[in-house]
Amino acid sequence: GYKATTGRSEWFGRVQGADRGDAMLRFVLLSRALRPLSRGYKATTGLVGLDADPQAHAKLVEELRGLLNDAKDKLPEGVAYRNDVEAMAMARLEVLERETDPEEAESKLGEVQLEELLEETVEERQLLAQMAEWKPWEVPEGHQVEIIEEGEWLRSQPKEEEQH
Repeated sequence: GYKATTGRSEWFGRVQGADRGDAMLRFVLLSRALRPLSRGYKATTGLVGLDADPQAHAKLVEELRGLLNDAKDKLPEGVAYRNDVEAMAMARLEVLERETDPEEAESKLGEVQLEELLEETVEERQLLAQMAEWKPWEVPEGHQVEIIEEGEWLRSQPKEEEQH
């Protein structure tokens, strides 16, 4: 066998005669076939059930813009959930608009796969629709909320020896 560090010219130098022509042809065809993998988008995300998507960058930008529009259209201003969603989406969009190279974008976004973020953003849009329907920021009329001062709940808990 040949060492992994054996260069192309060294390897071809060991092959003689007609076999050398065949070997060169196989090498050229194989290198052309593998070129898109070595210079293009990754072959896998490395995560079970999450395929690599060469269009993940563009799709993620589109989904994040949709998420921002959904938040603006469906959630009232000043709601903490809307503020958090908008801040997250704008921060990610800023990185994606600056970094068109998927690997660089993934690195700047915290070593996360664009495909993961795409899946997460789609799910966040679904959650946002549910939150808009549920309106958890609204307190029903007549509902009383007990206000507990900081640390008060600790004083109201029985001590460990009292529990036994």
